[in-house]
Amino acid sequence: MNTFNKRVGVALFVLLMVFGVSSVALADNESPIKNFDDVINVLNKALKWFATAFWIFAVGGSLYAGFIYLTAAGAPDRIQKAKKQMIYVLIAIVIGLLAYGLPTILKNILTPTG
Repeated sequence: MNTFNKRVGVALFVLLMVFGVSSVALADNESPIKNFDDVINVLNKALKWFATAFWIFAVGGSLYAGFIYLTAAGAPDRIQKAKKQMIYVLIAIVIGLLAYGLPTILKNILTPTG
């Protein structure tokens, strides 16, 4: 799979996630945002969907990387491919963890002190 196809795949995944989250967040005919707390609630809902998607990718990717590594039979290019896949999995795990912590960070930044 060349780089262009990977980029198109990632772009389509992101677009599907954005449309999926927006359709879930805006399922009613009314706007779900009426005050500041509603903004936080919509962000929490959207970030939970993103985190779930990244966790699914992380589990599937780690299984795939393990399969590649186990079937490499000492081939350096296959071992390198498995290592790259694990790096992508680690990035997905970090993004998944950030998605859970981001609402708290945003709330602390946006809430006025005093």
